[in-house]
Amino acid sequence: MANNIAFQPMGPCVLVNNTSANTAGNTVTLTAVSPVQQYYIINQDLTNVAFIAISSSSNVTASIPTSSGANVVSIPPFGYQTITSIQCGPGKNAYAQLISTGTATCYITPGEGL
Repeated sequence: MANNIAFQPMGPCVLVNNTSANTAGNTVTLTAVSPVQQYYIINQDLTNVAFIAISSSSNVTASIPTSSGANVVSIPPFGYQTITSIQCGPGKNAYAQLISTGTATCYITPGEGL
């Protein structure tokens, strides 16, 4: 549940990246110590937009949006954003994957707050 408080981390921060342009990176597992639906995402790349897909399925697929769209959130170069998405918590994982037109590295932390 979203709170009007500063972001409170409630799970481990994980690294998700891609190592070549237009290729989806590794799929990471997101966990938390109590049920959460918000994720703080930081894009460490200085030049490339990162597109992140979060799903309840480990078969999550990130794709670069086209005119027909894609189920991803964009994180600007060297930017950060808190998003609300699929719930994770004890016994319930979420999964994330990243794609970019270059290479990108992002960090994702599950929690609650702004």
